[in-house]
Amino acid sequence: MKHYLKLPALVLVLAAIKDAKGKFKNAVVMAMGCESYCYDDMPAAFIEKGASAYLGWSTVVSLEYVDKVTLDLLGKLCTANVTLSQAISRTMAEHGNDPYFDSYLKYYPADNGDKTVKELIR
Repeated sequence: MKHYLKLPALVLVLAAIKDAKGKFKNAVVMAMGCESYCYDDMPAAFIEKGASAYLGWSTVVSLEYVDKVTLDLLGKLCTANVTLSQAISRTMAEHGNDPYFDSYLKYYPADNGDKTVKELIR
């Protein structure tokens, strides 16, 4: 029930993404805000517009935690030459879920988890 009031905003954002001109050609979208991957709708909208992968949070995430985890995740994705799945798994193993809201990182689509960022942006 807590998501009921947020659905109109989600619908507006999805409509804006779908109606936007241009594409997200092979982009890896890292949506590091609260509830950025609560539902599959948002990731699917970016994939439909050409993004190769979408990363987001399962629910509300605290500011200090998301800042720390995002920097670590970026380091793994950009310099460690690991796959999307490995980077997220290792990051979450090191930091755990958000200590206040228990949120965790997810990625979409599942079949791109075995690719590195270098492979995803080609």
